[in-house]
Amino acid sequence: IIFKTFGIPLVILYYILISLIFQKQLK
Repeated sequence: IIFKTFGIPLVILYYILISLIFQKQLK
């Protein structure tokens, strides 16, 4: 229960980080 509540924001933050790194590599 704790992992699900804490895990969803972590996945979103991780996805944003990957998106930022991918955009930096494209430029």
